[in-house]
Amino acid sequence: MFIVEFSNIPFSAIGSIKNYFQIILYEGSNHILVNYLDVTSRGSGNTTAGIENLNGTTGLQYSRMDTPGRYTNRYVRYVPPSENGTRALYFPHVDSGGNTWETEIGVINKSEQELNGIFKAYNDNGESVSSNIAVTLPPKGRREITIGNEFMNPGDIGYIIFESDSESLAGYTKFYQEGVYRAAIPAVKVVNASDIYISHIDSIAYWWTGISLVNTTSAAKELTITFNDGRSVAYTLNANEHKAFTIDSLFNDQPQPDIKSAVITNASGIIGLEIFGSAGSDNQLDGLLLTDNTASTIYYPHVASDALWWTGIVAYNPSDSACTITITPYSAQGTPLLVSTLPLA
Repeated sequence: MFIVEFSNIPFSAIGSIKNYFQIILYEGSNHILVNYLDVTSRGSGNTTAGIENLNGTTGLQYSRMDTPGRYTNRYVRYVPPSENGTRALYFPHVDSGGNTWETEIGVINKSEQELNGIFKAYNDNGESVSSNIAVTLPPKGRREITIGNEFMNPGDIGYIIFESDSESLAGYTKFYQEGVYRAAIPAVKVVNASDIYISHIDSIAYWWTGISLVNTTSAAKELTITFNDGRSVAYTLNANEHKAFTIDSLFNDQPQPDIKSAVITNASGIIGLEIFGSAGSDNQLDGLLLTDNTASTIYYPHVASDALWWTGIVAYNPSDSACTITITPYSAQGTPLLVSTLPLA
C-alpha cells in the first residue's frame, strides 16, 4: 500500500478554507482510493474532484462534488479493467444439489445497450465445473438462475463468476430452504483491496453465523481472523480457493457468545459474505457482503417495529479510537424523531 497525503491545501487564493485528502494505491490489485478527509466544494462548474492525467485531458470525476458544501470522510475507489477487457460479477457462495439448501442468482443489465456475458461455475478448489451458461440481456433486462435447475452437477459448485462485456451490471445471490427461510445478498462487483470487516457475529445456542470466502488471486493467502475478544485464528486460502465455515467450527463446534465482530487481515484479493441463521423453529435468515469499506454515515432505509415485526441494526467501529454515534430516526413522511447518541468503543 502506497499513501500520498495532502494536508492544509488552500481551497482558494483567500486560503481560509483548508482541504485534506489522501490518494492510496493498493499494490497487487492496482486499485486507487481517493479519500476526501475534509474538503469543500463550490458546486458544478467551480469544483472538480477525481483523478486525471498530467495535462488534464483524461480523467474520472467524482460527481457528488457537484453539490456545494463540505465533505468529510468520503472516498472513491477506481478499479482498473481486467486484462482481457471483461467485467466480472462474483457470486462467492453456492449451496445446491443436496436435500436442504438451494441457491438462486440473478443479473441485471443497468444500461441502455445490450449486454453479453457467461456464467462460469467453479468448485471449492477453483477448478471449472459444470457447463457455462451464456446469456444476452436486453437494455434493463434481467436473468435469474436457480442453480439446481440449470447447472449440471450443482453439488460440485462452490462459487460462480459472471464475465461480461459491460460494467453496467448488478446482481444478487439468494440462499433458501424451501418453506423455511431465505435471504438475498448483493453480488460482488469490487474485489477487496485491504482488511475485511465482519461487522456482526452471533454465535450462541439459538443463532449461528456462517462465513464464505473466495481467494480471487493466483497465489495462496495467509489470513488472520482477529475477533473482538482478542483471540485470533490463522486461515489459509489457496489460489482461487473457496471455503465456507461457521464461527463455532473454528472453536471445536462450541458457541462463542463473547464474539461479536472480527477483522480479516492480509485480505487483499479476498471476497466473501456472511449469513446469520436461527436455530430451531424461528425460521430467520439474513446476510451481507464482507467488504473493506467503512463510512461516516450509514443509512437504514427501512425499519419495522410492531406486533409482528422487529428491526435490529448494527454499527461497528473498526478503529482503535472510541467514538460517539448519533442515531436519527425518521417517520414515513421524513420527519425527524427523537435522536439517540451512543458510545462506540
